[in-house]
Amino acid sequence: MEKPEDLLQKIAALEDQNQQIQSRLEEAEEALRAIGSGEVDALVVYGDQGERIYTLQGAEHAYRVMVESIHEGAANIKEDGTILYCNKRLAEMLEMPLEVVLGSSFHNYLMPAQKETFLELTHNGLESFGKAEFNLACYQRPAIPVLITASAAEVDGRRGISLVVTDLSEQKQALARERELQARLMEQREEERVRIARNLHDGPLQDLIGLSFALEAFLPKTREPAGENDLVPVREGVLKIAGDLRSVCNELRPPSTIRFGLSRAIQYQSEDLQAKYPNLKIRLELAEDGQSLPNDVRNGFFRIYQECMNNVIRHANATVVNIRFVINQNSLLLEVHDNGKGFQPPQDWVELARQGHLGLVGMRERAEALGGKLQVLSGNCNGTTIQVETPSGFTNA
Repeated sequence: MEKPEDLLQKIAALEDQNQQIQSRLEEAEEALRAIGSGEVDALVVYGDQGERIYTLQGAEHAYRVMVESIHEGAANIKEDGTILYCNKRLAEMLEMPLEVVLGSSFHNYLMPAQKETFLELTHNGLESFGKAEFNLACYQRPAIPVLITASAAEVDGRRGISLVVTDLSEQKQALARERELQARLMEQREEERVRIARNLHDGPLQDLIGLSFALEAFLPKTREPAGENDLVPVREGVLKIAGDLRSVCNELRPPSTIRFGLSRAIQYQSEDLQAKYPNLKIRLELAEDGQSLPNDVRNGFFRIYQECMNNVIRHANATVVNIRFVINQNSLLLEVHDNGKGFQPPQDWVELARQGHLGLVGMRERAEALGGKLQVLSGNCNGTTIQVETPSGFTNA
């Protein structure tokens, strides 16, 4: 029969062995939990042939491979902006080591003026989906333009936000090059218009004026009374053609008053149109710009105004047109509104150009060359509103 002290020793040994087994069981359960949640990428197994490494190729692994291989930056953040996870691409965009980016606040990489916008974006992302453009502050180079898309995500059982960050640098550079080409094209068009106006003025117009003087000198030599002389209406026709040709030259050239500001040029031209078309009431609400706008901006806005007025006179059957020019803190706005018959705004600008309606297309091109946009609001019997808005960064002020 075993002694009591021997039994106590066996019981103590069994209790110790049970604690070891319990500890191992807890470790195994934790390992299984980590494997199931995707926190483990590989296992090391010790055997007779030494260590062997087994990688885990589950759905979570495939997802991580996809996220790491995309060209966009990706991150999971908490509601307060703390970065819980990000891929290597985002770290490369920020020019920061991955281990430094992890655990930091995404707000650290935003321009100060854009942090409020980012808070709104992440708030919308928690509810559904949102996107906006930002400038990311990089370590050693200028900030880069990006598009950030935010959507709701659950991170470790808590509400979080998934971000996809797309680098817009190449797109912005291509857009800048396109605008530069458009601006050069507009400049060449202006030079061509001036050249044509000069040639018309110095050539055909002078010839017509000379012909009218010759007819006037020849009239007294005829024996017929002035009222019955067939050359009188001929001379009057020549003078009318000369007047029309002079008007064409004036339209081709920018008005001389444009050097004193866009508002002055619009006012001068509107007064001239009011005298020619007394049945059309022209109302002006123009901010005084002086010489704060560069020449290309003044000329661009004036040509758009000019084309709007041509359309009103030729097509709108309007009795009132309101012209408004506003200088805001961040933008310039030109608006031309008439009470005419209106029309159906174009859905396809390319098709509009193919049909030969180049006036609206030209206005849109001029607006885009200035970094802005053209908006057409119209409908049958509802009049027409043309709005052109450009950034105020084009001013010299």
